[in-house]
Amino acid sequence: MDRSSETIPERLDEVLSQGELDCCEASLALNRSDVVETLVGKLVAAAEEAGANCIVTVCGMCHINLDTRQRSTPVPIFYLTELMGLAFDLPGWEKWFRKHLTNPLPLLKSLGLVGQRF
Repeated sequence: MDRSSETIPERLDEVLSQGELDCCEASLALNRSDVVETLVGKLVAAAEEAGANCIVTVCGMCHINLDTRQRSTPVPIFYLTELMGLAFDLPGWEKWFRKHLTNPLPLLKSLGLVGQRF
């Protein structure tokens, strides 16, 4: 895939998509983890039902909760700025994705968004 002729908005559109906004209620993680686990389950189930191949968060706590508390088939979870960094071709993005519990690299490779060497 030759990405050199794409504009930044085209690359962002390729990596990011519109979706629903919802919350995992991360503020309850310590004193009501049962609530957080229920909400995470609902969020992941809704994504799977919608046919999503990943979930993108704008909240670091939601990212952590979704990545660590999924019970079903693991779905890659991305923090919005990670995808922006990938779209802007910032150096070092490979290291970001290695820290995820659910490895997102197979999905990114299948979509042609990263090279096969990763």
